Amino acid sequence: MREQPNDLYFVSPIVDSLFVGVASILCFLFYRLTSSGYSGLQLDQRVILIAATLAWVGSWPHFSATAWRLYETKERVARFPLTALLLPVLFALAALACFIYPVSFAPTFLKLFILWSPWHFSLQTFGITLIYARRAGIDISPAAKKALGLFFVSSFLVQYTEVERSMSVGFMYALFYPQLDLPAFITPLASGAMYASLAFAGWSIFPTFRSRGLPWIFLLPILTQYLWFVHGAKVLSFQLLLPLFHGLQYLLIAWAIEIQARGRSLGVARATSRWALVNFTVGAIFFFGIPRLLAWFGFDLAFSTLVFLAAVSVHHYFVDGVIWKIREEGQRSPLFSNVRWAWQPEERR
Repeated sequence: MREQPNDLYFVSPIVDSLFVGVASILCFLFYRLTSSGYSGLQLDQRVILIAATLAWVGSWPHFSATAWRLYETKERVARFPLTALLLPVLFALAALACFIYPVSFAPTFLKLFILWSPWHFSLQTFGITLIYARRAGIDISPAAKKALGLFFVSSFLVQYTEVERSMSVGFMYALFYPQLDLPAFITPLASGAMYASLAFAGWSIFPTFRSRGLPWIFLLPILTQYLWFVHGAKVLSFQLLLPLFHGLQYLLIAWAIEIQARGRSLGVARATSRWALVNFTVGAIFFFGIPRLLAWFGFDLAFSTLVFLAAVSVHHYFVDGVIWKIREEGQRSPLFSNVRWAWQPEERR
């Protein structure tokens, strides 16, 4: 198969921009103008229903999309046996331990999930930034890349350390979890690292901007990260929707990769329908079906939901670290493809 030139977008300027950050920016602007702060009185109660409803099509399927890419073929499972076979057993045992020791073990396991989630969100957005840089042909030096990485990590630490200091105990669904009781200087330190690293990265990339400009889609994940974890940190209604926007980022790329890999052989409509149905169903089973099955046996529904969310999420974080190494034989890297190629007739050398 003849190699295609890199395309800046997975789908199109409008679609990529909406999924990568514009939708979340518009949501932030709306809630920033109507509510702010961590107080429950400043939480729009309607957003709870919105977040719970959209989780069916945004948050939950993005977990199963990861599993789909890993478990779709026996060859992939054999390539990553530790992640595909051993880790699910370990996290199933961890979930079981949460039910056996709900007071001693469950809060610790939940704390792991709480700590890892914003880290994972930030690394995904950082990865998306690098992907669009490469698709645009932007050469980022190793030093600038490290500075960008520090910006993404320190930006989430600005929010996270503030929460750790301002709340004596954390609470999620039906479970309290311990806080780290961090010293007061940690938040300003993280803030200083964030601005300094962004300034250094900007200075390093500035020659590229002067000579050829920087595409909006490259800058969009950086702005999105800043709004998610800095300016949007105290807009609780907006914060409740971050898992949805994280999932939308992921689903855009996962779907584009699936279409590039399967669109020609199955047809775009069939490949999309199969992929969407599997991911919707698996997500619903894990996060809706299993907790309610456990509730039917007498376990608390909120606690069961939280345990499975934590267990599946942490496994997802591990899987996400390996699946992008997958490349179908005879195909170019799917991270630099465009879905329109699935409609084009196959070209041979």
